[in-house]
Amino acid sequence: MNESLLSYLYFGVCLFSVILLFDISINFKKPLFLKILFLLLISCLFLQNLFLFLNWGTNIVGFIKTALLLVGLNILSGFYKHKLDKNFLFFSLGILCLLIFNMSIPIDTVHPKSEWQIVKRLIRIIMTGSMLYISTLVYIKMNKTLSEENIYSKKIKKWTKITIAIFFVGITNNFLIVIFPSFLLITRTISACINLVICILLIYRPPFLNRTELSFSLSQKFLKNSLNQINEEKFIHEFYTKQYYIKQEIYIDEFAKMMNVSTPLLNEYIQVTTNMSFIDLVNKKRIDHFVYLVSNKQFKEYSIEGLAEIVGFGTRHSLYRYFKKYHGGSPSDLIRMYE
Repeated sequence: MNESLLSYLYFGVCLFSVILLFDISINFKKPLFLKILFLLLISCLFLQNLFLFLNWGTNIVGFIKTALLLVGLNILSGFYKHKLDKNFLFFSLGILCLLIFNMSIPIDTVHPKSEWQIVKRLIRIIMTGSMLYISTLVYIKMNKTLSEENIYSKKIKKWTKITIAIFFVGITNNFLIVIFPSFLLITRTISACINLVICILLIYRPPFLNRTELSFSLSQKFLKNSLNQINEEKFIHEFYTKQYYIKQEIYIDEFAKMMNVSTPLLNEYIQVTTNMSFIDLVNKKRIDHFVYLVSNKQFKEYSIEGLAEIVGFGTRHSLYRYFKKYHGGSPSDLIRMYE
């Protein structure tokens, strides 16, 4: 790949990054620390490729690239820790300080085997080795976490493995740039491709990461405990049989009190058993109920607004929005089809 094509790739990643910044800002709800880390990761992607596209500061690019990898490792660590790990954070700060010290040592092309140049390479080897070790540690722990056959493991296992593999390649490539400077074009191409793949992985991240607390590490032990605490028959009776979901004003706290359980436990129970959040489950059942009413001749004379009110939606707009999400098309098309 020549320099001009590589510039297009840099520019493409910059555009992807801008789109992702808006996507994460709008769609990613919680936990907050993960949202901040994702935004920081995307910002690093944008700045790295912008600087390369404009051919600015090689040292700054190297710093941003290392920061990107470290932020990525903190994100992966947060997936199974459910919080920002202080040890990982201190490790990341230590690596960045070591990198700054390494960057302060000038490159001596006249005496490449001088003591300071050997120290420079040794620091780079230590940094790369440490990051590869941490990546391996994260992979092993996450693999254990995702060993159970619950819904979270199935949804995120493949995505996580690909992500960690990409970081392995990125860390190794970051090391090769220094060891083999004559292959700079090749290593930069690999780096740009890795950045593009990271953007694609973030765009196609598992949807439930946008709206729930981190829960994919739930084990069979949790499932058994939750099933013991939550009366499944009562849940079915209250939510489905008595059609709790058609109430216009619903709150998970209120429903948790009806079930005599805590709100977090009920939320995770619904997530595990339905692969949806409480609000998504409610709105999907409302749409299912709307489809049933439209197919029933008894409600033939009802307006769309009237049917929307019956199934629990406060406005026609809400009905159209969730109908498109869970059914496709529009309510008007469905009504015309039955007519």
